[in-house]
Amino acid sequence: DQIVQGAAGQIRNLPPEQLLDSLSVRLNGDKAGAQEIALDLTFSDTGERYGLSVENAVLHHGRDRIAPGATAVTLTRAALVGLVLGETELDAAIEQGAVTTADPTPLRTLLALLDRFDFWFEIVMP
Repeated sequence: DQIVQGAAGQIRNLPPEQLLDSLSVRLNGDKAGAQEIALDLTFSDTGERYGLSVENAVLHHGRDRIAPGATAVTLTRAALVGLVLGETELDAAIEQGAVTTADPTPLRTLLALLDRFDFWFEIVMP
């Protein structure tokens, strides 16, 4: 539990831009392969809007840079953190009203492509 809490505490305190940066580090390129995802993320608690896309196994994001045809998703920063950490299931978040979207499939796909790292992983092994 201490390992998860350490990583969770760090992620919970990241500003939205850095939170999205952390997703790009967690994206499993092999799993992502040739998949293409485009999301229009609006953080309901801050009013910030970000375009997020996965293309050629790379995650890109930018404030107010929304790709045409991107799936609109409205959620709080805390809701995204819960989804990324696996503390919350997407269906439950939608049911509770923490996430609003007409089509949850692209967000569900993105979440499935993210690796979860052990907070205390060994950088150098003997």
